[in-house]
Amino acid sequence: MKINVLQCKKFSYIYKTDNLSNRIVKDYEIDFELGEGRHYQYHDQNSSVTLTLPENCVLIRKPGGSVGSYGSQNSFLLTISLSGEKAPSTGYGRNLPGKIAPLCNDALLDNLPPVVVMKNYLEVREIYQKLTQLPLDDDNAQNLVLQLIYLINAQVCQDKFNNNLDKKTPCDLIYNYLKNNFNRQISLDQLAKAVHLEKSYLIRLFCSKYNKTPIQTLIDFRLEHALYLVLESDMKISDISDNCGFNTLSFFIKQYKLKYGLTPLEHRKKIKEKPLV
Repeated sequence: MKINVLQCKKFSYIYKTDNLSNRIVKDYEIDFELGEGRHYQYHDQNSSVTLTLPENCVLIRKPGGSVGSYGSQNSFLLTISLSGEKAPSTGYGRNLPGKIAPLCNDALLDNLPPVVVMKNYLEVREIYQKLTQLPLDDDNAQNLVLQLIYLINAQVCQDKFNNNLDKKTPCDLIYNYLKNNFNRQISLDQLAKAVHLEKSYLIRLFCSKYNKTPIQTLIDFRLEHALYLVLESDMKISDISDNCGFNTLSFFIKQYKLKYGLTPLEHRKKIKEKPLV
């Protein structure tokens, strides 16, 4: 990706009206907000946002988009060309007439949302500060812009990962809890209360995803651990029952035989008697 820096500067302004004054974006713009509270609106063919800007966010705009804002602005402005155009000798102005650059076909920019809040904002700010001190045609300027784009993409990936974690369903939460706490005494009442669902609805929901009830899932986790202890240790069967969270030895033996076809003692004996090949 060939990058030409058309403009990079620090910009402060207070808009004296509450009316959005829209303009059409000519080239790729990647601005960094140093303050917060400015009312902002942006639209292009793939995205649309209207919000009050937070501090330390990066704004990504693409050619052909429409942008407007009002309020107090304190930003670093960065405008780049990906089509080979260089900054005019008279200086670049976003509000000056000019042709709209073609959209590039580059995933690093195409997949970016219009607003990204940067956690590593100090590193981002340092890049902008360095860019403002370099001539526009300096080779290091392109490298700094690429570094900035990579940082923004990394933040977007991290945000998507965190969002996926936050989107776990009540069934996912219960399944993971049962898997990690199978040796504890757990009741359906406790599980339903933890996820704020009625017991009957929770059972239907859980069965639709895992094809078994939460309690049967709990028993299966216990039996999987019990199988390992039966075959790989010399622990007493009664101790294994307690270790895996079963209330009574008789219930443990019954469930074990239903799943594996043998009682724990029979299973252990059969494995030990099996001749080595």
